[in-house]
Amino acid sequence: MKNIPTLVRIAAESLIKQVSIPCLNVNVNTFTDIYKKFQQEKFNFFLDEVKRGTADISIQNLNDYDILHTAYLTQQTLLKTRQQEKIKLLADLFISYCHKLKPEHNEKLTDKYEFILQIIENLSLQEFHLLNILYSYEIQSLSLASADNKLIELSKYWDEFIAKAINNLNISQDYVEALLTKLNGTGLYQTITGMYLGYTGNKGHLTKLFYELINFLQKDPDYAT
Repeated sequence: MKNIPTLVRIAAESLIKQVSIPCLNVNVNTFTDIYKKFQQEKFNFFLDEVKRGTADISIQNLNDYDILHTAYLTQQTLLKTRQQEKIKLLADLFISYCHKLKPEHNEKLTDKYEFILQIIENLSLQEFHLLNILYSYEIQSLSLASADNKLIELSKYWDEFIAKAINNLNISQDYVEALLTKLNGTGLYQTITGMYLGYTGNKGHLTKLFYELINFLQKDPDYAT
């Protein structure tokens, strides 16, 4: 019986062997070696995070294939990831998945994992941080979820949210608003539309999908798919 880090290493070794570099006007062998070393360093960091996060999990009754499959998919995303912080986010996602595994019937959980992995893959760290800043305000507004007019509720903290985003992300207000507009396409954020007196159409709220992503990242073995 293999443990989780061993399965992760098997997936990484398989991917490293597949790494290839298109023909360039350089010594291709040398460049490929450097690139593989770079990828290996990322995999090693990911593996170290997984070791720490899954040390308390026994997989005696779990399906090795479920873990190997998701480890392979996650590390395919690592190949295209440069920032260490995002690698840690991917490791946290994988670790949370491992904590939620049951001895059987993991199809829905694995499908949800693949779906959320794809969302994170296409999300920049800057966008993720912006969503989390908004989340920190939303969870303090207990009446937002049930409000008939969410615009009234979120308007109470919107200016403060924008100011914090500008300061924390070191970007302009125009850039914050551009990011929010882009995030409409992810399904994680929704701009409020409609005809409201004095409303210029530049405010919004997080969606159920974002809260699902946050919940999935929690190491909750009783998570319901």
